Amino acid sequence: MGNSASSRPYIKSVRPNTTLADHTLKAIARPNNDTLYIGAMIDLTREPVILEAPVFDSTYVSLMVTGYDHYVNIPMSTRLGDFSKPSRILFYTERTPGYAGEPVDGVDKIFEATGDFISAIYRVMPHFNEPERFQRNLDAMQNTKVMTLSEYRSGNKSIAHRRVSGTFRTDSLLKLERHYVS
Repeated sequence: MGNSASSRPYIKSVRPNTTLADHTLKAIARPNNDTLYIGAMIDLTREPVILEAPVFDSTYVSLMVTGYDHYVNIPMSTRLGDFSKPSRILFYTERTPGYAGEPVDGVDKIFEATGDFISAIYRVMPHFNEPERFQRNLDAMQNTKVMTLSEYRSGNKSIAHRRVSGTFRTDSLLKLERHYVS
């Protein structure tokens, strides 16, 4: 594989973790053991990417975004009035080709990231002691989606997405994982 953006595998994935974290979780340095997480890894080197979030029935939900530069942003939070209706947030950088931050019909927020590869983590208080509310939040977590801007505009939001063990992944990501895990 070469080093140009067009020759690298394109990575975008969403992984809802519907069990409580403990000390064995390695993806987050110090996870809260009363919070559920949805992690998304997003490559912005080819085009903007849209993260589609459902309604969460939770007192506390936030979306934390960070790149390799380790700047942390919270573009969405229940404290800011988010997550009471389905929403879409578009991510891009100043280096994302063909896009300069202009509005897109049907997209609620546009976020300029500082890095080309970002991690977007939803943190959801699940309300375990309220079984029906807890189930609504688990169902919502499974409905978080990621797509490129071209997939969104074409209406073909199912391009190369598969559900594998509770994870939404692209075919390219599966090939990349096989390459490095094998």
